[in-house]
Amino acid sequence: MIEERFKVTVFIPTYNRLELLKNSVRSVLEQGDFVKLHILDNASSDGTQNWLQELNKNEGERVELTLRSENIGPLANFAEGFSKVATPYCVPLADDDELLPDFLQSALEVAGKNPTTGGVIFQTERRHPDGNIDISPNFNDEGIVNPEKHIELWCRSGHYVSWSSILWKSEITSSFEFISNLQKFTYFGDAWLQFLAISKFTFYLCKKRGSVFNLHEQQASQGFCIKLIKDYIEIYNLISKFISINNNLTEDKKKSIKFNLLKNWNGMIEAQSMKFAAEVSLSEKIEFINYYLYNIQSDDRLALFPFIPFFDNRKDELNNYKKCEAEVAWLRSNWIPKSELDLVHNSKSWKITAPLRAIEKIFKSSLKNR
Repeated sequence: MIEERFKVTVFIPTYNRLELLKNSVRSVLEQGDFVKLHILDNASSDGTQNWLQELNKNEGERVELTLRSENIGPLANFAEGFSKVATPYCVPLADDDELLPDFLQSALEVAGKNPTTGGVIFQTERRHPDGNIDISPNFNDEGIVNPEKHIELWCRSGHYVSWSSILWKSEITSSFEFISNLQKFTYFGDAWLQFLAISKFTFYLCKKRGSVFNLHEQQASQGFCIKLIKDYIEIYNLISKFISINNNLTEDKKKSIKFNLLKNWNGMIEAQSMKFAAEVSLSEKIEFINYYLYNIQSDDRLALFPFIPFFDNRKDELNNYKKCEAEVAWLRSNWIPKSELDLVHNSKSWKITAPLRAIEKIFKSSLKNR
């Protein structure tokens, strides 16, 4: 029997993913009677709301519903889920992910033994469309981690892709600062929220798997638009600035942390580079690249540019332009390939304009040859 002070709410923001949602709901209800489930539907049109009403009849007070007639957007829905939690602990679960058996029981036991921590973070089992499975993040150790050490770990791994493997103390997630920061962004607001939390509170890291993160092309972050790039840049700059003014970190440590942050942060965009090359228009490509290069606050912006694979696949074109464009010679020698990302890059912002001219010609040429 779980005591009242250890009860937990799992909330699921959802939109038009009924078949996946059913798996998410099942994984929660199987955790135990101490779990309350709150599902917030963002005006689904695939029969989700009818199925949820039937679920509510069968499960009673254990399942709470918020059924919208209008889609308010994923992050606003996510924020409301946090704001409505009335139990001491909570877990946000994506409607396409699943909790692993006994995760909540195990996490609550850890939380009970470590009451001063802001929450308990388990590892996540990431399942790829091709059937491959990997673990993220891969903790070397487990136990309580303080904010300075956690910042280093978090920046090295990029961010915790799955919120569903984190048992949060609700007094943190229901605060005004937490909720208001989440709603400032369109795509990556949740990552900024994670950083704010881990930079202020201790957490317990556990080398157990808590949830399954299912990767697929329908995820919101798998598309390209200028808002996504702007969110990405703005949040990177916020985190980088926070690290720069942290008096508990040495200058060498700050430099190392920010380098790892940018390398891993870019991985979220880099994974989509082939879609970027094939589907995004020339004018949009130039807009993305201009915005990225001129707004990201880092001298490593070119070495760690997230669209590198696009250029790796156009080496012949680059060689052709090298005959008539001196700038491309600089581009080839300074644009570090993905396999050499760990090299230190010393480019300065004044060097950006030359490669941009070469890049524009490459884009135009590739469009002619399609």
